[in-house]
Amino acid sequence: MVYPVTSVRISAEEFLEWEEKQPDKHEFIEGEVFAMVGATRQHAAVTGNIFSWLLQHLRGTRCRVYVADMKLRLEAANAFFYPDVFVTCSEADHQAERYMTEPRLIVEVLSESAEAYDRGNKFEKYRQFPSNEKQKSSARTVRVSGCCMNLAGIIRSILPAWN
Repeated sequence: MVYPVTSVRISAEEFLEWEEKQPDKHEFIEGEVFAMVGATRQHAAVTGNIFSWLLQHLRGTRCRVYVADMKLRLEAANAFFYPDVFVTCSEADHQAERYMTEPRLIVEVLSESAEAYDRGNKFEKYRQFPSNEKQKSSARTVRVSGCCMNLAGIIRSILPAWN
């Protein structure tokens, strides 16, 4: 279950300024701030393996892979997220310091405590990013599920090659 840190709504800019002073990470959705929980050893290992595989796979391309400490902004939903892993090929993102906005691939490693939220509300928000792939990988199994949007804007289920 995910609960807001405070009942007071703030702006995106206020969130960015506030979070820079915090010892822990927080996500921001439509004015509400949500604390991020720590990861298990298994979650961290799966995230690291996916990051490592993508890093090797993308070597020599214009795309870069980022892991959990980089924010991703979804302006359409007035939100900031910390995906477990994401890839961007955007030159604007390569120049960004505080957050990125044009992911091509988003990966969330599912944990029991946040799986319902990640599969539900967060995944629906992620679908608002134009032209990208979203992956959910369970830390309890080696199964990977997800969907992607093709150039015509049609969302379809996929089973990635690394399953």
